[in-house]
Formats: sequence, C-alpha cells, structure tokens
Amino acid sequence: MVNQASQSEIQLDPEIFRAYDIRGVVEASLTPSAVYWIGRAFAAEALSQQQPVAVVGGDGRHSTPLLCESLTKGLNDGGINVIDVGIVPTPVLYYATYRVDEKTLAETTSSAGTGIMITGSHNP
Repeated sequence: MVNQASQSEIQLDPEIFRAYDIRGVVEASLTPSAVYWIGRAFAAEALSQQQPVAVVGGDGRHSTPLLCESLTKGLNDGGINVIDVGIVPTPVLYYATYRVDEKTLAETTSSAGTGIMITGSHNP
C-alpha cells in the first residue's frame, strides 16, 4: 500500500535543498521521514522520465543505513525498483547507474539510468 499524506503532514526543512544536492543535519533537518518523502518525490520525477529503476549507495557513516532504509522505502512506495550497491565511493554509484541492470544485478549494456548517493559532508 502506498503511503498517503497531505502536504501539511510532510515536514521538510526547505533549507536542506541546494542547487546540486540535499544537505542537512541527520535527525535534525534530515530525518528519516524527510528522506522517505524525498524518495517519494524522486520516484515521481524518475517515473515521469521513464526511469523505473534507481541505484542507491551510501558511505560508511553511522547514519547511512537508517537514511538508506528510509530512502529505499520512499522510492519503493513511489513505484521505483531499487538496486542497492551498498557502501561504495560516490564514483562507483555513478558507474553503477550506467552499468548495472536490475535483472542481472551485474555489469551489463543496459542501465538503471539514475541513482542516489547517501553521503556526508566534510563538515561536522
């Protein structure tokens, strides 16, 4: 079942949205709920672009598993199939979006075409 919520029920800090990424403090402005709804929004846009599969990767920070779980749930509930490539450097995620296919989960000539990397900043 797809989660339904009115706009007033979705709590997103507008300050987390930047020109090229989303940045926030985990459990403050970047909560599991916020990441879930970001996944749902990403899913809607991906599907509008005929991209039903997304690759998700993350770094080794302690907060990554929780955020990846929330993101994956949001993507799945939004209709996107997720290929989780695990803990990887960002360039591996980029590579996977072009070389990994949901059927084989291996290097292939087709691709997922899009992806999301959960990673932290060098800032505290």
